[in-house]
Amino acid sequence: MNDMNTKLLTGLVLLILVGQNLFGQTKSYNGSFNSMNFQGTATYDYIEKPESRVFDGSFTFKTTNNSVNINGNYKNDMKDGVWYFNLKNVANTDIIMKYLVTANVSGTFKEGKLDGSWNLTKTKNISFSKSGISEYYQFNINTLSYLFDGQTVDFDKTTTVTEKSSANFTNNHFSGNFTNSINNGKSVVKGQFNEQGYFDGSWTVNYYQDGILHYQTRTYQNGVLLTIKNKDNSTGNVTTVYDKTIEVQEFFQNYKPNENSSKIGEAFYKLKEEKTKQSDITFMEDAIEIWYNNTSIATSAYLYEIEIGSEKMSVYPEQKIVYDSEKIEKYKEEQERIAEELRKKKEAEEEKERQIELAKKRQEQERLREEERKKREFENSDYGKISSEIKIEFEAWLEKGEFETNSEYEARIKNKSDETFNSITESVIKSIKDEYLKPIFKVRLDQYNAENQTLSLITFFDTLIIKVSALLAKDIFDKNCMILIFPEEVIMQNNKWKLSKANVLFDFSEGIQLVWEQLYIGNKKVSNSRIENGKFKYTCWGENIQKKLVDLKTVNTDQFPKAVVNYAWDITEESSYKESSVQSVTFTIEDLEIVLPIK
Repeated sequence: MNDMNTKLLTGLVLLILVGQNLFGQTKSYNGSFNSMNFQGTATYDYIEKPESRVFDGSFTFKTTNNSVNINGNYKNDMKDGVWYFNLKNVANTDIIMKYLVTANVSGTFKEGKLDGSWNLTKTKNISFSKSGISEYYQFNINTLSYLFDGQTVDFDKTTTVTEKSSANFTNNHFSGNFTNSINNGKSVVKGQFNEQGYFDGSWTVNYYQDGILHYQTRTYQNGVLLTIKNKDNSTGNVTTVYDKTIEVQEFFQNYKPNENSSKIGEAFYKLKEEKTKQSDITFMEDAIEIWYNNTSIATSAYLYEIEIGSEKMSVYPEQKIVYDSEKIEKYKEEQERIAEELRKKKEAEEEKERQIELAKKRQEQERLREEERKKREFENSDYGKISSEIKIEFEAWLEKGEFETNSEYEARIKNKSDETFNSITESVIKSIKDEYLKPIFKVRLDQYNAENQTLSLITFFDTLIIKVSALLAKDIFDKNCMILIFPEEVIMQNNKWKLSKANVLFDFSEGIQLVWEQLYIGNKKVSNSRIENGKFKYTCWGENIQKKLVDLKTVNTDQFPKAVVNYAWDITEESSYKESSVQSVTFTIEDLEIVLPIK
């Protein structure tokens, strides 16, 4: 490559780098700037790009006489964060009135959309055209009588009107509570919007008409007007001027939001956003319009006075129910299709019904088999055996003795049935329960769970899970130690006895062995083994022997000591145990469906 080509390439690279640097840097602007209604100066930060300027950072705007001040923040060319709009003695004139406006508006934008709480306070000094007011415009002014507290308008004087408005927004539409107050509460609009941005529930409007204060209540459902009621404060009379409650409720009872459709009879209706004039009271509409309107200095909230980086409000809060002709046509086509399908479906229904009957018969057979299985399972369960044994013994007691007179028999049944039943019940329960409280010599080790550090011990009727460190568990397996379980208590769960407390013994000292279901130490037979006062006691060929027990829960070494190690196990250690699962082992004569021969 020659020197000329090298220089050209180097220059091109430098030009690209310089261009990237210029277009990526944050710059500041301070100079003339025009908002929608005002001329002034602005100071803001921005990032220069080849085709556009991205506003990013703080922004301020003011007019030359400092009558208008706007400041806020931009993020990636979108309004973001808190914005403030301040007007001081700003003049504005329309065809009827002249205004001198002082106002403060503040709230939050999020990515160019209205979000959160916004507040407006405004003072307007209103005067009128010197050329006179025609009768037509005088009538229009009278519809705005809420601005003048219902007083006759004096067209030769200036009137001061104060206004406060508080609104909440979510994702650029109204949401939650709303209030608008004129002249310190003499005229008020108050209500709430639902999450979708529509009028909802009860709205109250206090306004003046012909010099008299009126109280108006409007009810809405998802933006649709149900009722308007007016109360004349001078007489107390309440008049219903609008009521579509039945029609609206019927619409929403059948409304499918995802389709924007409601079927009433054979017709379909839908919701359409639009401004609907339902009465000659403009106060409520004007109060809402504050946050939409940006064309009048006198009535605007100035949210979009600086248009860059903001979106217009996305939802008008009022909706109207309208006829859906397109849906009707689709419905007719669908009905024809359904009629054809019904013809075909009917042919298959008879066969389906036959199959259903066969299935019902099979289900009934299966139900009977399941009932029989559960019956046998219950009879073979501990609870079932206890129930059966009590019933057999008690019914045997109820039999009349061969040498027993009728009066003796009757007295016995009447006076001793409850006592005898309770005695038999206690005896049977103890007899069956005691079988499970005998020492258990057959214990099988299951796999060790290293993650939970638990060891499973399987007996003839239960499984115990105990906490053992990995090193101690290894000793248990490697040394093939003898394991004995001394049950202390059992509980009833799912109709079966289950260990609830037990002492688990691991013997490393003399190699206890199990031979033909008899306990031996070495070759000596052991009998009457038990635990008392922290010692393992047993009789070996007539010799009483006792060994000190070591509590497994206190063993901190890596190996078991050469002794009998005891683990006092309790069912509450098991994570799956629930006290509510314990079954009560109590019985009554009625429970066992025993009928006393004499009452």
